[in-house]
Amino acid sequence: MLDTARDLDLHHPRRHSAGGWIARTLGGTDEPALTRHDVEALLGAGDTVKLRSGAVLHREGEPVPAAHVLRSGRIELYRRGRSGDRVVGQVGPGGVVGDVSLFRGGSAMSSARVADDAVALRIDRHRVVALLLGHPRIAVRWLMAGLDELEAARRVVRMLHGTVKEQLAELLVAEAGYSGDVSLSQAAIAAILGASRQSINEALADLRRSGLVATGYRTVQVLDAARLRHLAYPEADHTE
Repeated sequence: MLDTARDLDLHHPRRHSAGGWIARTLGGTDEPALTRHDVEALLGAGDTVKLRSGAVLHREGEPVPAAHVLRSGRIELYRRGRSGDRVVGQVGPGGVVGDVSLFRGGSAMSSARVADDAVALRIDRHRVVALLLGHPRIAVRWLMAGLDELEAARRVVRMLHGTVKEQLAELLVAEAGYSGDVSLSQAAIAAILGASRQSINEALADLRRSGLVATGYRTVQVLDAARLRHLAYPEADHTE
């Protein structure tokens, strides 16, 4: 029987408290299941660090010294523009920041800034490749995290061509997941979409009146995912 990290809470509670989070969240999934050896290799390859809101992990155009696997908090990815910084994505728990530039061996394509206080596993560049080569399950989960980041980047490109309400609908569809909850303030949404807070407020109010969402403190709850998806992707075939 596979000795997976799911067994850690039964047999090794201390290890589970230290590494169970990475077994559950790396790549936004718990499949393929990581073994105890995988979890120990991950934790042994890096250092757990606390990141304060506002701290910059790396800057656009500069080398990336390490990858960060996020345990909690949120990281914003942003690029410089004529009108100032433009947020082009965000990374939450289970996501990886900085690995693409590590693999490419070049400079960072975007800057990474801590949006909410975070805890992460920091792995230096010379350890990342060796870790993935020696642990195929970790490599698959890492790939999933990279694919999520790629899809987020594509989403930003698509959203540039829609109205604010359409852009907002697409963002909410992508971020809601199974729970339907999006833990983003209106200010954060405005930064991600490159829109004013007033336009975001108006778009949210319109979605509320239509019964598509409900809003709370730093939270948007998706009430009708199908109709919201149709608004975000009007040209797509939404039939089951």
